[in-house]
Amino acid sequence: MMSKIKHFLQDKGYLVVVLICIAAVVAACISLAKLSPDEDDTVLLSSPTNKPYTTANSGISATATPSPTAGNQDVSKPITPKPTNTPEAGLTKLIKPTQGEIQTGFALKKLVFNSTLKEWRTHSGVDLAGKKGDYVKAAASGVVASIKIDPRYGLTVIISHVDDGSIQTVYCGLDTTSVSVGDRVDAGDNIGNLGGEIFCERDQGVHLHFELINKGQYSDPSLLW
Repeated sequence: MMSKIKHFLQDKGYLVVVLICIAAVVAACISLAKLSPDEDDTVLLSSPTNKPYTTANSGISATATPSPTAGNQDVSKPITPKPTNTPEAGLTKLIKPTQGEIQTGFALKKLVFNSTLKEWRTHSGVDLAGKKGDYVKAAASGVVASIKIDPRYGLTVIISHVDDGSIQTVYCGLDTTSVSVGDRVDAGDNIGNLGGEIFCERDQGVHLHFELINKGQYSDPSLLW
């Protein structure tokens, strides 16, 4: 029996060696595959942790995904609106929506420092200082087009001032609203109260972030009051 085995190894020994080598390569590949994280695990580990964002006393909540490297109007996808300082056609006068002093002015042609995000950036509206409970007024007559929780700017009301919705005013940082979508409002009507948190301008405290938009372009609303 031993002589047969010895004779086989002498004749076929190289085949045994080849088979052993192949088995070793296969085992090594399996080990490497187990040590490498798959693609889904990598995405999960690198994804930011979602934190709940709640507007106080509004009964509405949303989920925000904050980022310290936020862009101008979207925390994850910056946009570059076309700047203009020209008062909008069809709107020759605006009522100041709240009586607070301007904290941060309109700035699309220069950068201003955002202390919350710790970066220099443009500013598409006007920030008016206030305190919790201050009334917010409609800056001009129109129809309430939208009421929403924005993960960057908090409880927000948008009013359209022409039928096609091309001219709008935007009121961010509200705590409560006193209007509903579809309501017609006159200039000076109360549309809500200040006090909601504005994530991307949190360091400024309670204030109104106010924008004037015409056909997708931002204008300085303070030129019209």
